[in-house]
Formats: sequence, structure tokens, C-alpha cells
Amino acid sequence: MVVKETYTTTVKVYDTDFQGISHYASYYRFYTDAITYFSEKVFGDSLESLAYKGIWFVVVESFSKYHKPAKIGDKLSIEVTAELLNPKAIKYSFKIFRDMDFLTEGYLTMVCVDPKAWKSTEIPKDLVEKLNRLETEQSV
Repeated sequence: MVVKETYTTTVKVYDTDFQGISHYASYYRFYTDAITYFSEKVFGDSLESLAYKGIWFVVVESFSKYHKPAKIGDKLSIEVTAELLNPKAIKYSFKIFRDMDFLTEGYLTMVCVDPKAWKSTEIPKDLVEKLNRLETEQSV
């Protein structure tokens, strides 16, 4: 299952190094913001709201490859694609663009965790159903 959404943001001064180039760590904030947008749009809840309900998603793997730099004030479009890897894990893949210029790609793999037991658990069925429904809508 693969579902895709697009999130937009602007590079802020705190995202950059002394030269005004987006710092590598900032891309992980961009990724997290894109996942938050995705979660609110697709699941109807933010990651924070899901956490308060006892549904935790933790990062178990991350990757980022930088092709071109982003600079202060750049308007970025972040394509986020969610893929259910197994009943417990989602892989969010990202492509970051400035206009049509491809800048960065990466991914975060997140596992659903039971906060009481601190063990992986299956992603709630209603969230999986929402992913399935959106995938069906996007494939039409």
C-alpha cells in the first residue's frame, strides 16, 4: 500500500548554518512536519494526539540524501509517501523540491509501540483502513 500527500514549508533562519544553507538536521524536522501533516490529513489526528491515545510511533530507521542545498526563505514542497511495511511498521518516504528543482530525498521507518509495555504492536485497524481507503481513492 502506498499513499502520497504534499506538504509545503519555508526554510527559516533556525534551519540554516552560518552560510544560510539548510543544516542537515533540519531535514529531519521537515520530514517530521510532513508526517504530522500527513497524519492529520489521513488519520484525522496529529501524532501528538495519537500519542495521548496510547498510539506511539517511534523512528527505527532514517536516511537522507542531499542533492542540492535549500536556503533561507526557500519555499519547499515535500512529497510524503506512506507505505505499510508490515502490520507494525510504516515507511514514510520524502522528496523535497524548490519549485521543480529536486533537492533532497529520504525516509523514516516508524514502528507502532505500546507505551505501557514498550514493545512493538500492530497499527490500529482504523488507521490501516484509512490508509487503504486513501490508497483506493488515489488510484482511481
